[in-house]
Amino acid sequence: MGRTGLAIAPSDQSVIYAAAASIAEGDFQDGLHAVFRSTSSGDAGTWTGQARNANLTKLNTVLFSNPLAAFQTECGRDTSSFFANQGWYDNAIAVDPTNPNIVFVGGIDLFRSDDGGVNWGLASHWWADKSAPPLRPRRSSRAGLSPAAATARTIRRSS
Repeated sequence: MGRTGLAIAPSDQSVIYAAAASIAEGDFQDGLHAVFRSTSSGDAGTWTGQARNANLTKLNTVLFSNPLAAFQTECGRDTSSFFANQGWYDNAIAVDPTNPNIVFVGGIDLFRSDDGGVNWGLASHWWADKSAPPLRPRRSSRAGLSPAAATARTIRRSS
C-alpha cells in the first residue's frame, strides 16, 4: 500500500475513509489499491475495503488513473487500453459535510460515491486542484474546483 489520503466525515466523526495507492507492480502500480472505510473511528479491525483495483466495474478501479487512457478500447479510440496512474501524487479524499455516505476522491479526475465508497461515478474531468475537494456545507452537489477560482457542479452519479 502506497500513498494514502484520509478523510473524516464531519457529520459523523466515527466514519473515516482512506484512499490508498498501490505499490504492487502491474497495471495498478501507482494507481488505486483500495478505498477503505471504518465506521468505528478507525479502530483496528474495523476497516473494510469498499472499492479495490480488482473490482469488476472498471470505473471503480480508475480513481487514481487517467480514465481516457483506461477506457480507450471501450470508447473505440484505440485497440488497447492502459492505466496512466498517478496515485503517488494525485491523491485526495473528502467526505460530504452533511452525509457520511457521499465521498469524493480526486486523482487525475474527480470522482463521487453516494454509497459509502462502493460505487463511483465521474464528477469532473481533469480536476486541477490536488488538495482535498472543498465542499460547501448543505450543498453537497457542488464541489469547488480551482485554479482560476472556478466552481463547477459535480455530475450526480446515476444508479
